Amino acid sequence: VPYKSESYSNQNDPIDKDVPYCNVKSFPANIEHCTIWAREKFESTFSMKPSLYNSIMSQENIWNRINNGETIDDLPKIYKFMKRKCTNWNNCLNSAREKFDKYFSNKARDLLHKFPADMVDDKGILYWKLPKRAPTPIDFDINNNLHYDFVLSCAKILAKIYAVS
Repeated sequence: VPYKSESYSNQNDPIDKDVPYCNVKSFPANIEHCTIWAREKFESTFSMKPSLYNSIMSQENIWNRINNGETIDDLPKIYKFMKRKCTNWNNCLNSAREKFDKYFSNKARDLLHKFPADMVDDKGILYWKLPKRAPTPIDFDINNNLHYDFVLSCAKILAKIYAVS
C-alpha cells in the first residue's frame, strides 16, 4: 500500500555467510552445515553427474573424438559414472548401501583414524572441541527406519537414472 507499508528497498538484504567447504565436508557443526552437505551430495549424485554424462554422450561423434585421442575434460568423471552403472534392481540396492556406508560410516571412521577422539595439540587442547564434534560412525541397521528409507529412496532414484525397471 503506497505511503503506508514498507517496501523491499527499505530493508537490508541478509548477510551472506558462506560456510567454508572443509567445515561442511568434514566438520559440520550445526544443522546448516548438515543441510548444505546433504544438498550437495544429492545434487552431485542424482543431478550433476547424470546430466554431465548425458551432455557428453549426446555430443556428435563423441566416440570418434575419444578414439582419435582428443581430450575430453570430464572423461574421468564419465568413466567413474559408467563404472558404477546399475543394470538391475540389486545393483541399485548395492550401490545405495555403499553410499550409506560411505557417507555415514566410512568417512567418520577415516576422520577418527586421522584425528582420534582424545587427540590433543602441543598445548594440550583437545582437537575435538566445540564447535567441532567428533563424528560417530553409523553402522547400517536394516531395522532402523531411517537407514532403510535412505537406502530404498537412493536405490529408487538410481533405478530411475539408469532406467532400471
